Amino acid sequence: MEANKKCVRKSFLPHQYDGEELFLEKMHRDGWRFVKLYKGIPTKYEFEKYEPEEYVYQLDYIKTDEDTEVYHQLFLDAGWKEILEWNGVGGKWYYFIKKKEGQVRERIFTDVQSKIELINKLIVAYGGFYLLLVSLWCISINGAIIQFTTRDLSFLTITYIPLIAIDLIGIIFMTYWIVALVIKKSKLKKEGNL
Repeated sequence: MEANKKCVRKSFLPHQYDGEELFLEKMHRDGWRFVKLYKGIPTKYEFEKYEPEEYVYQLDYIKTDEDTEVYHQLFLDAGWKEILEWNGVGGKWYYFIKKKEGQVRERIFTDVQSKIELINKLIVAYGGFYLLLVSLWCISINGAIIQFTTRDLSFLTITYIPLIAIDLIGIIFMTYWIVALVIKKSKLKKEGNL
């Protein structure tokens, strides 16, 4: 890798978007500007050497049908620069950056209600994907039961077992993500007395 480029592998789950923002800010303060994201587990972040400065990074998730010119103009008018678009489940994550002015860390979401709305969008998007995984798992279990009870141990039966295991792993992860989002939402409600 070139001396002026650096890659870091790190994972953040949907409810940890604020941790990802802090990670990107720290890298920028250390002289590494965020330029690209690569899919994978863990996710690979690419940075380029840059003058160490104080910048604020903010992430926003929107459903595909909310991705309009008005949405982007709103951030531009507020002084945010859009640096990355990332396709997620049921929508997109947008990464924004703004030079930090003073001691206050500027935020896109300044009130509890808008933070809760973001979490609600994530719950709906990931919840739909979760239901799809559960449905596939039930179909796989049903198919395996039929194959085993008819004593048909064909190739099809053997393929059900890995599908069931993979689906179950996905269901466990998605359950964790959704529960973590619900907990985060509950904490926000308590903070905002909602």
